[in-house]
Amino acid sequence: MSCHIILQKKGYRLTPQRVEIIRILHNSNQHISADEIYTKLKTKFLYANKSTVYRTLELLKEENLVIDSILEDKIIRYHIAAKGDHHHLICSKCNKIISIPEDIFEATRKIIEEKYGFEISIKHEILIGLCSDCRKS
Repeated sequence: MSCHIILQKKGYRLTPQRVEIIRILHNSNQHISADEIYTKLKTKFLYANKSTVYRTLELLKEENLVIDSILEDKIIRYHIAAKGDHHHLICSKCNKIISIPEDIFEATRKIIEEKYGFEISIKHEILIGLCSDCRKS
């Protein structure tokens, strides 16, 4: 179910700018920063305000509709929670970011649970290393 439908059912006001911010998030194929959202929003709403973006992102976070991450560049980036958890490989040399599926750590999670009786939640992990291109050079 789309974020705006969930917000509407919960009684939140859906301004055209708020709907556009949600659309931008849904259409993004990668994590997107508040500044990037603001830049896209300004193309449609000339008088858009950066605080509108931040307030909308905060609301979406409170309602567990977006997930924020701080990647290697130390900028908070967002993605729609319904797109699922996933992890990132970040190259320490060229800063390339590769998304990997959420189930990649499933075997590790099971081993930890069986060996230590500890149930872990593995969400949005970031692993830093060298990509294949940088390893060659």
